[in-house]
Amino acid sequence: MRDHQRLEQHIVHGLQAAFLDGTVMADEKYEPGLVTNNYREGKKVSSVIEKELNACETYVISVAFITWAGLAPLLESFKELKAKGIRGRLLTTDYQLFSEPKALRFLKEQAGLEVRMYRTDHDANGFHTKGYIFAHGEYYTMIVGSSNLTVKAMSTNQEWNVRVLSTKEGDFARQTLQEFESLWNSEASEDFDVFIDAYTAEYEENRRVRTYIHQIEEKKEQKEIQPNAMQRKFLQNLKEMQKEGKRRALLISATGTGKTYASALAVKQMNPGRMLFLVHREQIARKAMESYQRILGGSKEAYGVLSGSSHSHDVKYLFATVETMTKEEVCTSFARNAFDVIVVDEAHHAASASYLRLMDYFTPKFWLGMTGSPDRMDSYDVYELFDNNIACEIRLQQALEENMLCPFHYFGITDRTEDDTAEVYDNSDRSLEALTSETRVDNIIQNARFFGYSGKRVKGLIFCSRKDEGRKLSEKMNARGLRTVFLSGDDSQAYREACVERLSEDEGLDYLEYLITVDIFNEGIDIPEVNQVIFLRPTQSPVVFIQQMGRGLRKTEDKEFVVILDFIGNYTNNYMIPIALSGDRSYSRDTMRRMAFEGSRSLPGPSTISFDAISRERIYQSISQSRVTSSFRKEKYFALKAKLNRIPTVMDFYTYGELDPRLFITRTTQSYDAFVRKCDGDYQITYTKHQETILAYVTDLLLNGMRPHELVMLGMIMDHESLKEETFEQKLKQICPSVIYRKQDYDSAIRILQNAFINPPQDRMRYGNTCILNERKEVSPAFAMDLLDGNFRQELRILVQYGMKQFEDKYAEQLDENNLALYEKYSRRDVCRLLDWPKDQSSTIFGYKIAYHTCPIFVTYQKMENITAETRYEDQFLSNDLFSWMTRHNVRREDQQVKDIMHAGENGMKILLFIKKNDAEGSGHYYLGEVAPAEAPVQKEITKENGKKEPIVNIIFRLKKSVRDDLYDYLTE
Repeated sequence: MRDHQRLEQHIVHGLQAAFLDGTVMADEKYEPGLVTNNYREGKKVSSVIEKELNACETYVISVAFITWAGLAPLLESFKELKAKGIRGRLLTTDYQLFSEPKALRFLKEQAGLEVRMYRTDHDANGFHTKGYIFAHGEYYTMIVGSSNLTVKAMSTNQEWNVRVLSTKEGDFARQTLQEFESLWNSEASEDFDVFIDAYTAEYEENRRVRTYIHQIEEKKEQKEIQPNAMQRKFLQNLKEMQKEGKRRALLISATGTGKTYASALAVKQMNPGRMLFLVHREQIARKAMESYQRILGGSKEAYGVLSGSSHSHDVKYLFATVETMTKEEVCTSFARNAFDVIVVDEAHHAASASYLRLMDYFTPKFWLGMTGSPDRMDSYDVYELFDNNIACEIRLQQALEENMLCPFHYFGITDRTEDDTAEVYDNSDRSLEALTSETRVDNIIQNARFFGYSGKRVKGLIFCSRKDEGRKLSEKMNARGLRTVFLSGDDSQAYREACVERLSEDEGLDYLEYLITVDIFNEGIDIPEVNQVIFLRPTQSPVVFIQQMGRGLRKTEDKEFVVILDFIGNYTNNYMIPIALSGDRSYSRDTMRRMAFEGSRSLPGPSTISFDAISRERIYQSISQSRVTSSFRKEKYFALKAKLNRIPTVMDFYTYGELDPRLFITRTTQSYDAFVRKCDGDYQITYTKHQETILAYVTDLLLNGMRPHELVMLGMIMDHESLKEETFEQKLKQICPSVIYRKQDYDSAIRILQNAFINPPQDRMRYGNTCILNERKEVSPAFAMDLLDGNFRQELRILVQYGMKQFEDKYAEQLDENNLALYEKYSRRDVCRLLDWPKDQSSTIFGYKIAYHTCPIFVTYQKMENITAETRYEDQFLSNDLFSWMTRHNVRREDQQVKDIMHAGENGMKILLFIKKNDAEGSGHYYLGEVAPAEAPVQKEITKENGKKEPIVNIIFRLKKSVRDDLYDYLTE
């Protein structure tokens, strides 16, 4: 809705609103608000500034400090602004010599801003402003407060900024702009060309001094390294495995997440007499030894390296290359039981002949394997080598939350070829010409230079789709003055390692800027210095995507962040990009769209995600066409089965799998058990028809974990405990201390287990008279007989365990007094159950229903064009805390339902709002909390398809809690 229409609507309804300049009423969306950082609530300062940049006509920025890392999240916006010819001005200062010349040069020379510097030696009072002003037609949006243009201020610091809107005549805007112009034109303010060279020299000298002091202080402190949350979990699991008598275990952890430190902590915990650490390169052996010395301490004589150039032997902690250790004379110089613990680095290599010889020869008390890439493409089974014991698996999202990785800035960029079709990635000569065309090569180089890197020079990896493409790209990039080499599996290990060294080094005449590859470097290579990763291939797998991106995620001293450039073509698997970046395993189209739309807001730490307009649209198109097919389900099932070397359970999928186990539930396979039986001939367990119905019923209603009551009751039944109310209350408080006990929830859960809740005919046909409890709240005889079957009881326990895990992770800490978690998604049937309605009335809600002192309202925000006119209601947000809602047609203000809603506060009825973006999202609606009428209802008319007019009532609701910005923007834009 246009601004003037919103203003008119506010005036019509007499809403309380802020005034911009004493005469014009503000859109409540733009009332003064706090801008801060909290990724769990979808808040990042950089996201707000990015949004304003993308919508403004001109802008000015005045900040004391600006860094290249702080600027990085906004690069796509500056690129678009320059393309549109929108100019801005930036004023900064030399205060503390903090602002980075690299960032200032970019803004001036590539983004096209006017840049000036306020010299503090001209002003004893200093300069410490933090303000962002964006012009939008007749008004300004201003963000003023504590945030400089630095990475922490933009993403993680506790920052307080006020966002206000004012017309150009408003006092606040006029005063702020006058102050800016006064500073901009001050004698202390110097133009870019005047200050940049002298300031750069001052900055570099100051940086050298700071670095020197920092190194001295760091040597003095050398604090003991403490395990992070993920490492503590790993150590605990390892201890439990050893208690159970297991002698092998595997740590799966992405590159850069501290595997070496984790293994050192494990060795410290196990306290072996002697330890052997196996690696495939001497350089890595020496780095690992340094890490172990920091963790384990002790004399230097206790540590040694065994390699081609170093011959340590009788030491407590030996770090050896496999190449040296597999030599007959070296290996047999050690007794078979010489080592109590052997750690295998990059354990995915352990299936090779050299590693296998060592694993056959040595007999330690414990083998510990470490890898970030356990799923090999060949026939070797790395999991089996370590007895399928996975001590811990650390995923990208977890690693980001623990600050274990180097922050990344991902940019989805439109891939430009002269033949922009999906077929461009086939193996034809026409495809090769398109992939190496002048247009594409120029586009790659221009964007690589624009988005840049962190560090002294670019050290990049480029992943392409085919070998001939990689060779030709290297030739063309070299012809343009870049230093690149193409590498593939055809090249020797020695040559590859030499090229890696050339890429890593900072000095010398033979350095490389890029390694271009197609079939190597997904895993098994450690190049911490990589500061730019470029994807020039379709995304075929979220796992491979993360493996390749992970090449740049290792932290190093000279790298603040890594730049990921993904050139997105017109291909079908684009939907895998948001899956990979979010770590989501539900393959929900809604979740994919939100990640593509929101980008950085929900990412932990300073990492960011940006897409240009065309690449985002390509992802949306791919999401719309995505399907979780039967073959896809089978592929993921058998992959996990191979990983565990047994038939996986739903809990295994929750812990280790790539797919949400609920996706195995379809119309034909109504439980996980039914899916496994249908697709896996190794699964020989069978159940009675009644048992299968029970499993399907529990799966259908309870597996989502939205409420723990029924799950706790099932556990109590299997443990032969009484379900009397007082006993159940004690049990619930013991298992779920955050849940408030209410008798109506107890009664509702009993009805669920009595099969008294379901109502629609299809559910009755599916579940019949099956019940777990009878009318006397006792275990039914049929279910008691079912539980005598140990396999059935175990399967049911696993379902209960999974449901409880869902509750703990998604709902437990977020529940409100209505048994609902804000911003989670619920179906109509879920809501009927959780509101303790005695029967499922979801089929008769028709948008809203008043029943049992509650009124849930379900809104589809974007209506489909083919729906009838009488149901195309104009429901819409007026602001984050105001929602304009229409009743059903043929309703008048004097009707009882309208009176009940308008007097909800007096009669005790709760009105609950649920919204989904469109019908493509399925049946789930986001819960936005309680609402209450804000003003008197307005009688309106709606025109039906036949031209007849019918009455309808418009009610403005005020939300009890304002919708968080990221979800609000997603739903409305």
